[in-house]
Amino acid sequence: MAVIKLNSGGQVILRGGLPSCTCCGLTLYVEHIEYYLIHPSSVVSYFTMTGTVGAGFTGTGPGGTFTLVYNIGAGEWVMTDPVYGISAIGLGVRPDGRAEPAGSYWDADVFTVRPYPDYVAYVSLTPLP
Repeated sequence: MAVIKLNSGGQVILRGGLPSCTCCGLTLYVEHIEYYLIHPSSVVSYFTMTGTVGAGFTGTGPGGTFTLVYNIGAGEWVMTDPVYGISAIGLGVRPDGRAEPAGSYWDADVFTVRPYPDYVAYVSLTPLP
């Protein structure tokens, strides 16, 4: 697994202007929580995604293959959930513009179609429970 080094201010150390994990493989850890609107409980799944910051990440989670790629034009990470077939909005980009895949993701039509997400995926650089 790649080691992402941070400076004392918590920023990712760069190599040649790119995040230190851009050129090497990286494992992301995902907690996926699917909400059932009719039933009050939710289903929690854990899985990993592998890839690079430059090429994107893939992993097998509930329902099939998930992808996580950086949309340069929009300046944000986008996760695709195979169950819902739609892209998710990501909070993986920090205010300073660093492209970090770690963050929270949910279905893209939340707030426009309904006030709650069908699922939430938390992506971490470190193992989750």
